[in-house]
Amino acid sequence: MRLQRMLLLTGVPLTAALCVAPASGGTVTAKFNNLDLAQNVQVNIGSGNQTFSAGRFDWTLVSSSGTLLGDYGGGNFKTFCVELTQFVAPGGTYTFNEILPLANLFGGGTSGANIANLLGELYADEFDNVDTAAEAASFQVAVWEIVKDGGAGVANLNLGAGNFTLVSGASLAASYLANLGGGPVEALVGLQNPSHQDQIVLAKAGAVIPLPGAFAAGLPLMLAGATAMRMRQRRWA
Repeated sequence: MRLQRMLLLTGVPLTAALCVAPASGGTVTAKFNNLDLAQNVQVNIGSGNQTFSAGRFDWTLVSSSGTLLGDYGGGNFKTFCVELTQFVAPGGTYTFNEILPLANLFGGGTSGANIANLLGELYADEFDNVDTAAEAASFQVAVWEIVKDGGAGVANLNLGAGNFTLVSGASLAASYLANLGGGPVEALVGLQNPSHQDQIVLAKAGAVIPLPGAFAAGLPLMLAGATAMRMRQRRWA
């Protein structure tokens, strides 16, 4: 089925987005079915080269006390993970706390806001286009790079250096990252579990969530200009 979603377009690239008070999220319980699109990649997160299956997570919603996830067209929804040190197992059922705004999943402040904005922009640019294993793996690698190195802003993204480096695979990730910087951002929700892999998911159509704070590292929080909103269509399944 097709649902509408909101895109947020800041008036001035690489400045600040509107800052609002945090919203309270609920809990989400879901069954992890498997990675529906994935490829092996080799990366380094500071402890030597490691091989991971990188791709898109497919879930079946069991229950939700929050206001954002609801019923994703029959109960299935897709996520990408933001951690490489915790995991989820196919067939397992997990309960997550909804984290709002998304910047709070990454410690808040300017660094958390930068990461949240870059992830939202990556989703706006590429999420709808992910329909092959190579694209899913590249998207996931781009997510990891943003989470590990994006706190200082878009200029700090580099798959060859920093806290996260790509050794092999995910050939499209560099081009995904190169396109970032001041574009429209998708509304995302963090899903946090203290013992298992945290995830990010598109907000349900029509949900109202806080906008992230300052986009560029070191910039003060300020009104960046008029916020234009437009609607476009996408498929959840």
